[in-house]
Amino acid sequence: MATKRVLLVICSLIGLFLIFFGCRKPCTKNHYDFNGTSVFSPEKDGINIGDTIWFNSIISIKNLDTKSNQIIDYSGASNVSTQINFNTANSTDPTIGSIDSFKFIKGKGEISINTNFPQASMAVTYVEEKDNYLLSFGIIAIKKGVYVITEVDLENSYKKCSDAYVTITLNNINKHQHYLDSTYYPNSPYGNTIPLIVQTHSYCFKVY
Repeated sequence: MATKRVLLVICSLIGLFLIFFGCRKPCTKNHYDFNGTSVFSPEKDGINIGDTIWFNSIISIKNLDTKSNQIIDYSGASNVSTQINFNTANSTDPTIGSIDSFKFIKGKGEISINTNFPQASMAVTYVEEKDNYLLSFGIIAIKKGVYVITEVDLENSYKKCSDAYVTITLNNINKHQHYLDSTYYPNSPYGNTIPLIVQTHSYCFKVY
């Protein structure tokens, strides 16, 4: 009798296992390479203390995967997040942080101090709205200086078994990168010319 009960329990467990796991489709892992854009406005070479610059960024949910050249629906993704770095631009040390030179106004998405680099970086997360992932916030200048703001590409956005790398290109026509002449010059330890990644991802301005 006890043997029948044991067999019944085992059969029940096997049945439950098949119900919950046996009918699942195998997970196909894909890696995608997408593109997004960002812009600072107003596009001014210089602003005054108390003025506000707005940052807006957009990533299309139906995005072209540059590897397969196919449009991919990437709705419902998680970790659509990255960091935005705030540094001084009039110094020979481009790693000096400048978070304390600004106040921030929340727009779309989430922004917070990056605990790994609290003096120099904000952690940001895009919000999904209709056909896009969006991020926007205001930057209020509170200290004089020359600054450079750089958005880092999104490296690991996940959807089920897939992940995506999103290159964020800065669309401003004039990024005022002449302010970086004190960092990139002949025989500079950081290089003679502005690196391509800086050219496409960094925006500079002066606060009077």
